[in-house]
Amino acid sequence: MSSIIYDIINNCVYVLMAYLFSGVFLKKSLSNNTNRALLFLFWLVLDNVIVNVLAGYPGIKIAATLVLNCVFALVLFESSIIRLITTQIAFMGLGAVSELLVLLSLEITVGTNNLKTIQNTALYFIGGIFSQIIIFTVIIILSRITKNDNFGFLRTGEWLQIMVLPLMTIGIVIGIFYAFNNDINEIQINVINLIVLSILLINVCQYYLVRDLARKESSLRENQVITERARSTNHLYDQLAKDREIHRAKDHDTIKLLSTAVSMAQDAGDDKLYQFLSEHLDVTENSLDVFDCGNAVINALINTKYNEARRNEIPLNYSMSDLSHIDLPDVEVVSIIANILDNAIEASMKCDVHKRFIRLKASINDGQFNVACENYYSGKLLSDENGIKSDKKSEDHGYGLLNIKTIAQKYNGDCSIDTDNNLFRIPVIIPMAK
Repeated sequence: MSSIIYDIINNCVYVLMAYLFSGVFLKKSLSNNTNRALLFLFWLVLDNVIVNVLAGYPGIKIAATLVLNCVFALVLFESSIIRLITTQIAFMGLGAVSELLVLLSLEITVGTNNLKTIQNTALYFIGGIFSQIIIFTVIIILSRITKNDNFGFLRTGEWLQIMVLPLMTIGIVIGIFYAFNNDINEIQINVINLIVLSILLINVCQYYLVRDLARKESSLRENQVITERARSTNHLYDQLAKDREIHRAKDHDTIKLLSTAVSMAQDAGDDKLYQFLSEHLDVTENSLDVFDCGNAVINALINTKYNEARRNEIPLNYSMSDLSHIDLPDVEVVSIIANILDNAIEASMKCDVHKRFIRLKASINDGQFNVACENYYSGKLLSDENGIKSDKKSEDHGYGLLNIKTIAQKYNGDCSIDTDNNLFRIPVIIPMAK
């Protein structure tokens, strides 16, 4: 009976290692932790069924296990089929190598005769756990090398501290085998198995604890970068708004002078001068602000983005109410609108000309600041663990959208994203203080 229980536990640890190993090279596709946990449990059950049903057919069992791992990795992770299959084959290869290392180390440590004795007792369970500890140690090393799971933010000293526990665990297991003798009874064997299993679980808990701490530190750094960018952006448009106010009067005076000159050229019958001055008058009039919502900073922002969109042959249609009394910090309003329009312009530039357009709406209704934007995009959007969708693959992936979502949540607002038929829609609703 105990051997069956040990086999089930060993298989569960194997699936856990397969999941952790896959997470090093593949990106999680499910942001819902509950769904991920349920699928993982289903994976555990099916793996135990395959191992027990096909116990007498090693070749078929290995093939079935590989297929099962690939199927669940396909659901739990986001990757190409080739990379996904390669990852699972690499894991099974790592498992075979670790088992070989365990056998070799035990033969050297306890001798061939004692090894055969161990294999005939429940203490063989430690051999399986020993193999999984080796795999787990390799997973930690690979996580550091690939900078996956945010381990890249750990300093070398911190990472070496994490490695101490797995290496000590390996030493403890080797010591247990070295001290083995034939006088050990079943109760003692079960206690030893429980101790080794507990140590492995402590290793896994430490892994997740350090990973979560590293993620929080990473998130804190990202928020600091986002905040600094928002402040810089707001300062830029605040200065731009002041400059526009200074030049606005001069622009109107220039238009009046050019209009007078055009009339004089027409009266004088000088067609060349008339055409020249008319063209300059059109350019000057078109360079004036086309947007005014009553807020100088927002005016500067949207007029700048309007001209940027026009230069890239992207029609920007806007519908704005009076925002002069918006009860939110300028730095956050600017951050929301600037990030929305930056993403919209960037996405539209990748589309065919006939699909280039941006529709922006902003208003204050019932004590809420409402912003909505829609535009077409080309290609496939990526989704991260925060549910943020973006086609950016750089280090700045999704920072703009994450910033918008963070600001909305700060005021108990809402920010959602809809991407049906390659049409990107983002409505933002933020309650204002009364």
